[in-house]
Amino acid sequence: MDLSVIANAARRAKRPSRRHGPCLIGALAACGTLWLTACDRPVEPVHQEQVLTLGTLVDISIWGADATTAQQASTAVIGMLNELHRRWHTWQPGPLTDINQRLARGVAVTLTAEQVEVIRGAQLLS
Repeated sequence: MDLSVIANAARRAKRPSRRHGPCLIGALAACGTLWLTACDRPVEPVHQEQVLTLGTLVDISIWGADATTAQQASTAVIGMLNELHRRWHTWQPGPLTDINQRLARGVAVTLTAEQVEVIRGAQLLS
């Protein structure tokens, strides 16, 4: 086997292509410009909280709001999640356990529109 063929192929592989040079330079310039302009932007404050609800950890992140507004929004979201947790918990006392206990005793149950909607959604997913 002629080793000069392998050596020539290796040299050509290391040599940058002249056809792609302008494109590569343009792409690098664009990336550099984006990187530099990103450095000029002020960092927005991030409000973060974590809550255990609905059987899982929920992370809440709020960008671009002042601390008071972010805290109020986070508190409202946590309140809604905790209310859903209370209403739909499977074994702690609440509306769902009441429904299940009545059905287990053979007693008719009147459901709210929300309860019907959630149960129908659960049936579609099961």
